[in-house]
Amino acid sequence: METVPPEILSVICGFLSPLDVANVSRVCRAFYQVAWKSEYVWHQIALRLELLTNPKKGKPWMTIVRDGRYHFIPRPEVNISPDGKTVTFPSSNSCTVLVHPPVRSGVWKAGAWYGPVSGGDRTDSGWMAGDEVAIELDMDTHRARLLQNGEQAGDFNFPEDWSECWFGMCGFEEGLVCHLRSLCEI
Repeated sequence: METVPPEILSVICGFLSPLDVANVSRVCRAFYQVAWKSEYVWHQIALRLELLTNPKKGKPWMTIVRDGRYHFIPRPEVNISPDGKTVTFPSSNSCTVLVHPPVRSGVWKAGAWYGPVSGGDRTDSGWMAGDEVAIELDMDTHRARLLQNGEQAGDFNFPEDWSECWFGMCGFEEGLVCHLRSLCEI
């Protein structure tokens, strides 16, 4: 397998989802060495999935594919865009849409833009249309920080027996639009 050109490997990997590439790499040492570690293979997967094609210098393609896999878990009460990154809450009923997958270790940050709301530019909680909302979860210290436009807006501890956490968006305002900008390990 070591002699297979990366162009052929990328075609082989093209039939697999990023999760399948990861799973095969865990059980096949040769596949791990020549496919999992190949930036060319991950670049081709990123292109196939129509993910970002001009990364920041030094950012591995594998990371771009991994970051691009996150998507909102659908709820019948909300509308989710075809790219799986934008959620619109059509009614004023409170409901939460989770971001997949769950966080089990490390320090993670999710960032989102809150879009227009039908009742005006400001919600009852003080958030404004166009605010960037972010939350950082530290699974090692079991601490979370809430950020509004880069400034700390709150923090809290969560129980130590929580083995996983989910990022989510909760809609209280009719017409609230939320766009997932980023979800990454920091």
